[in-house]
Amino acid sequence: MNYLRVVPEWAPYALMKDRRGFISRCFGNGHTGVDSVGNEYGNRVCAVTGGTVGRVYTSPALGNVVEYGAGNIRIAYYHLAKALVRAGETVQAGKTAIGVEGSTGSLASGKHLHVSLWIDGVLTDPEPYLCGKKRWPAGAVPAPQAAEEETKMKYTVGDAIRVNGKIAPSAYSKEGTVFGSGRVLTITRIYEGTNFPYQCGMTGFVREEDIVPAQGSQTVGKAEYDRVCSQLAAAQKKLEAVRAALG
Repeated sequence: MNYLRVVPEWAPYALMKDRRGFISRCFGNGHTGVDSVGNEYGNRVCAVTGGTVGRVYTSPALGNVVEYGAGNIRIAYYHLAKALVRAGETVQAGKTAIGVEGSTGSLASGKHLHVSLWIDGVLTDPEPYLCGKKRWPAGAVPAPQAAEEETKMKYTVGDAIRVNGKIAPSAYSKEGTVFGSGRVLTITRIYEGTNFPYQCGMTGFVREEDIVPAQGSQTVGKAEYDRVCSQLAAAQKKLEAVRAALG
């Protein structure tokens, strides 16, 4: 196979004896990240910044996926042979093995690692950061006090809240797009450190300054919560399939 270029020190391959990254596809023109091939089989790919694992899941198109990051940084590894971390785990740059490079998912054609990067919720070319040409933004590695601060969320999963501000389509959105108009929603998931950390079922994401407790209905029953989570998981799988089909 003819590669576009070879990077002598490719950050995700820091745990390998051969750290070269053979770049097979770049970011842009409908491609949401950068693809690289490691010069070893069964190689472990590692974290490139410090942070916390947000999601570990399997998509029909993207295969085994791990998302991690901190602050305004989110990174996703696609097509892994297997994941080596779980949601909620803390990772260290160059030290924590995220998974094994593979070819899972219908969009994979041969063993490789796809890396997608979001900075402030904006999909960004990760290659300059992974090859050392650009320094990671300060938000990529949380300050020592970040873990303590992240536990001080005003609301928790299951709380009923009234949305007086705007609702965003993603936790990483820069601004809301739909007016809440006083709707009462239930928090089903929390993405700490993001712009809109409170996920409300399949409706969207809200921030603390735009919501207030819903009078007389602070929590929901476990059965209702489990039902909403099940619907959300199914919707997320459909969304991943649509994103993959779009490029």
